[in-house]
Amino acid sequence: RGCFETDKIIFLTSNSIWFAFSHITFSLNSRIEADPATFGLNDLPLGNITIFGQGADKLFGITRGTATLDFQNFVGTVSNTISITGGSGTFEGAIGTLILSENLTLNPDPTAPIRGLPLISGSFQTFQTVSEPRNTTAIFSIGLIGVGFLLRRHRTSP
Repeated sequence: RGCFETDKIIFLTSNSIWFAFSHITFSLNSRIEADPATFGLNDLPLGNITIFGQGADKLFGITRGTATLDFQNFVGTVSNTISITGGSGTFEGAIGTLILSENLTLNPDPTAPIRGLPLISGSFQTFQTVSEPRNTTAIFSIGLIGVGFLLRRHRTSP
């Protein structure tokens, strides 16, 4: 969403995730952080990531990691830890950790997309409220059985 440059570091945001790239002749090393203040960019909102599911199902989190782009060999790698901090729909109140790793294929054309297949592993938990079992039917059935015994006893007694 933006690009900032100071000295030999370029700051770039994409989908509210902050990247810091350091210049090296044919490669680019970066650190990925959710907090732009880490890079000296104060008064900016924290970055976040949203993973979309079906309908209203979403996971929310923050990410931290590294990326290396090798422009001489046209390859790159990305490694991130995604801390799940909540969710919506089925994932309401989710917490957990996901690990993302990706090998990239770069293109010499700077306008061409970077191609890669992200692999995500990890786990998260949701805390659902479980309704307590109802005793109404059991109590009603015991009451009917008791009334049946009383009526039977009343009919058989002289």
